[in-house]
Amino acid sequence: MTSPPELVMSGANAGQNLGSLIDISGTVGGARAAAQHGIPSLAVGAGFGNQFDFNSAVNAAIAWLRDHRGALLSSHGPPTSVSNLNVPSCAAGSVRGQVNVPVDPTAPPDAAAAPADCTSTEPAGSTDVTAFHDGFATLSDVPIRAAATAGG
Repeated sequence: MTSPPELVMSGANAGQNLGSLIDISGTVGGARAAAQHGIPSLAVGAGFGNQFDFNSAVNAAIAWLRDHRGALLSSHGPPTSVSNLNVPSCAAGSVRGQVNVPVDPTAPPDAAAAPADCTSTEPAGSTDVTAFHDGFATLSDVPIRAAATAGG
């Protein structure tokens, strides 16, 4: 009999999983499915751009794993959320750092899907959508279950 995995990393997918888009993301859905089975998980997105920068997204995911390995190994009890990491694909400039921010579930889909401006000089916004658009990689906790939708 095999033992369950200690962690599921879903992605890196092509496109960011931000704001109102998280509930339709297959990448976040995969991470949520793992968490619903008691397995800690991370969803990773490489942001929209001229080309997807999967290398930066994967490197950020590996850094997240290194930073959280001890906590993951010593965890007692099932996860209460999914970690959601989104890394811009910069047409110009470079990723400006990483910030921990809450998800903005009210962000319109077109705003959540817009490419990042990695040349921005604005401080990191206060939500996943605004910080990402200002060129920051974002790390957010996402509920294990998707928000209820009308009619479903």
